[in-house]
Amino acid sequence: MKLSYNIALLSTTVMKTADAYLDLSQPYSKVDPSPSHSYTQQLLDIAEAEDDINAFVALECGKIVAEYGDQNAIRHLFSVTKSWTGLLVGIAEKKGLLSLDETLGEIWPDDEVWTGVPDAKDRKKTTIEQLVQMRGGYEMPGDYLQDVLIDTLPFNDNRLGGSDFQDSLTYHPLNTTNIGKYKYVMAGNLMSYILLEKTGKTPEEFAKEEVFKHLGIKDNDYEWYVNLEQVQTSFHGLKMTTTALSKLGLLYLQNGMVNNNKQIVDPSWIERSFTVGDTEAKEKFGYLGWWLGTEPAYTTFGFGGQRLAVNLDTHRVIAILSDTYYKDAGLTKYDDEDPTATFPTDLIKDLFISEPASTAKEQRGGSVHDYSSITMTLAVAVLVGFSFA
Repeated sequence: MKLSYNIALLSTTVMKTADAYLDLSQPYSKVDPSPSHSYTQQLLDIAEAEDDINAFVALECGKIVAEYGDQNAIRHLFSVTKSWTGLLVGIAEKKGLLSLDETLGEIWPDDEVWTGVPDAKDRKKTTIEQLVQMRGGYEMPGDYLQDVLIDTLPFNDNRLGGSDFQDSLTYHPLNTTNIGKYKYVMAGNLMSYILLEKTGKTPEEFAKEEVFKHLGIKDNDYEWYVNLEQVQTSFHGLKMTTTALSKLGLLYLQNGMVNNNKQIVDPSWIERSFTVGDTEAKEKFGYLGWWLGTEPAYTTFGFGGQRLAVNLDTHRVIAILSDTYYKDAGLTKYDDEDPTATFPTDLIKDLFISEPASTAKEQRGGSVHDYSSITMTLAVAVLVGFSFA
C-alpha cells in the first residue's frame, strides 16, 4: 500500500480512483482486527490496566479495529483544541478570507484598538503564521503551571486566554528577543478574534458551517467554552467524544477530503501543518497543535493525556481521552520540561507507529475505502517525488 505525493511545478490537482475517500459524515463500520495486528489487543489490555484512560478509538483505513470506554461521552480536549482552531484557519485561507502573512496591524488598523497596548508597535507586526507556529515571541503570563493550569482546573474559567477582545490582544507578554523563535503558549484566545474578524463568524459558527456538518459531528458530540463576550476559546476549551475527535485525524489522512467530491482544506495546509516551523527548537512543532518527530505518525497533544495521532504509513488513526490531570493537582504525570511525556505518548510510539504496515486492503477483505491509489499534486516551484511504502 502506498500513499504517494508528487510535487510538480504550478499544478494543483487531486487525482483519485472511484470510492477512494470515506464519506466522513457517516458512522464508522467495525471490523475484527487481523491476528497480525497485535497492537489492538495491547491497546485494550493497557486501557483496562490503566485507570487514567476514559476512552479511545483506533481506526485503520477508516474502520474501527479497537475501541474502549464510552464513545458518546464528551471530554475536554485541552490543547488538542489548537488543532481544530488551526483547521479553521486553514479553511479560511482556502476560502480566501485571510492570508498567513497578514499582520495584526493589518487586521486591526484602527489606532484606537492599539491605544494602551504594551509593545503595540511590535505586536502589530505579528503575522498569522507566526501565531499558528507559536513564533510570535509571546509567553504565558505569570507562573502558568500553578496560576493557570492548577488554579483554573477544570479550565472552564471564562477569563483564561483572554476574557474579551482587548484582554486577548494583551493577554500574553511579548518578549521581542524571541520573535521568530518557537515558544509554546498553553492558552490564548486571539486566534478566535482573528477568525471572527476575517470570517464574520465565531469559531463555533464557522466550524459548524464549514467542518462539523461534513464530519457528521452533531451538537451533542461537543461543547466549547466561551469567554465573557461569548466567543469560543482558541487553544483550549473544546470538549468532544473520541469518535468526533478521530474525524479530524481521518480528514488529515484524506488530505482535506470529506468525501469523493468535496475538499474543505487544501493538502498544502496539511503538509505545512506537518512541517516544523522553528528547526532550531527542541520541540518539533508544526501548525497549531501538531507535534512532529515520530514520523510517519503526527500527533496532537492535550494536557492530561488527550491524544490524536495519524499514521500516514499504516493509515491508522487513534483518539485517546484521559484523566491524568486530576491526580495530585495535575502534576503526577505532567512534566513541565516535556508536556507530552505522559502514558499515551509511549503507547503511540511503541504500538501505533512501531508495528510494520500491513496490506490493509487484503486484511480488510478488499474494502473500496483504501488510499492506495491516491495521488496528490501540489503547487510548488520544483519537481519532487516521494512515497510512503
